[in-house]
Amino acid sequence: MNMQDNPTLQRAIGAMCEGAAGSDPALQARFAVALRHFHAMLDELRLTDQELYRIVGWLGKVAAQDELIMLCDMMGMTMRALVLSRSDDQATPQNVTGPGLPKAPILVHWRRTKSPASVSS
Repeated sequence: MNMQDNPTLQRAIGAMCEGAAGSDPALQARFAVALRHFHAMLDELRLTDQELYRIVGWLGKVAAQDELIMLCDMMGMTMRALVLSRSDDQATPQNVTGPGLPKAPILVHWRRTKSPASVSS
């Protein structure tokens, strides 16, 4: 997607205050890339506003339970970031799941039900 074809994306990226106190130009550049990908995802999926609100609501619930990193782990994002940022062949390989976690009750429950609900109930 070309940014010129999307005035909403242009406005969002243009609203970033590059010279503001405490701003991080490198982080802002990365966030601009993320915004372009988010907009491309919306275009590809043709999400309705109601579908977007449901997704955001679910992410809000995950965040309220302080589980965003676990979500990143489950989606493979943590491992991918580790691979990209730590390429030293001499280092111990990263492993988010660890040797014992694949049989952990919460993962067994999730694999069976595809539900993030508590396994204690």
